[in-house]
Parts: sequence; structure tokens; C-alpha cells
Amino acid sequence: MKRKDKEVVVQRLHEKFQSASVAVLSDFSGMTVAEVQEVKSAVRKAKGEFKVIKNRLAIRAAQGTVLEKVTAHFKGPVAVTIGSGDPVLPVKAMNTLFGQQKKLKMKVSVVENRVVDLAAFKQIAKLPSKEILLGQLVVRMKSPLYGLRGALGGILSKFARTLQAVVEAKEKNN
Repeated sequence: MKRKDKEVVVQRLHEKFQSASVAVLSDFSGMTVAEVQEVKSAVRKAKGEFKVIKNRLAIRAAQGTVLEKVTAHFKGPVAVTIGSGDPVLPVKAMNTLFGQQKKLKMKVSVVENRVVDLAAFKQIAKLPSKEILLGQLVVRMKSPLYGLRGALGGILSKFARTLQAVVEAKEKNN
């Protein structure tokens, strides 16, 4: 690879690393090309990207990004999974793949600008997606409003019945 080509690769990687909400460094030694393609396909479905990158280029691209904290892990065969949207989807996909592909092992991950270990990674993988969490929040926020509407509706209904009873009582007396 020529120097100019390397500079372009480093620049593109740097941009991806800067916009990444999740990055998972994994060891893929011993995997066949078909297995790597299978992993790439699964990660792509989870709105992420699985890249095998030369370590030197990855270290240069990580300068000035959140991945700068984990450059010590760029040793040996390393693949980087990058996700820039909802971080839970790529984490779930990688967690599943770590269980299915015995040769694929997590080295370290960065989620929402924090370095997380394997235990925290597995906890994040158990979370529902961002859309589901937002839906649950909206439902919980609406619940007190429905209760208030019911209470106020009951008060107004009671007031209307009381007025009707007063009107009927006056009509009887007249």
C-alpha cells in the first residue's frame, strides 16, 4: 500500500472512530474467511461495521479519538466493530457472535466514550434497544396524565350530577 493510500485509510478510520458510539476490539485469530464474512454480515444487520485493520494504521487513526485509550490492545490479529447509531444493537450482535464463534474473542470495548470490560459489555447486551426504551419512557410519562384525567373527569361528573339533583329538587318544590 502506498503512503498516500495509507493516509486516506487513516483519515477515513479517524472519522469513523470519532463518530463511533461503540467500538469493540476483538481477536479473530484462527477464523476462516467464511467465518469472518459471516460475522461481517451479522454486524452489518445490526447497523455496525466489522473491519480488519492493520494495527499501525488503526493506532494512528485512533489518535485524538476515544479509541486512543485502548491503543495498547492493537496487537496481533485485531478486528474492530464500529457502530455510530444506537450502541446496543452492535453490542447485542457481537455478544451473540462471541457465543457462536468460539475463535472470536473480545479484547476490549468502548461504549459511549467509556472503556467497558466483559461483564459490563454483557450487561449492555441485555438492554432493550433505544427505540424500545423511549417507548417505555413515553408510556410511563403518560400514565400519571391518564390518572389525572380520570380523577378530574370523576370530579366534574360528580359536580354535574349534584347540579342536576339540585335542579330536580327545585322543580319538585315548585
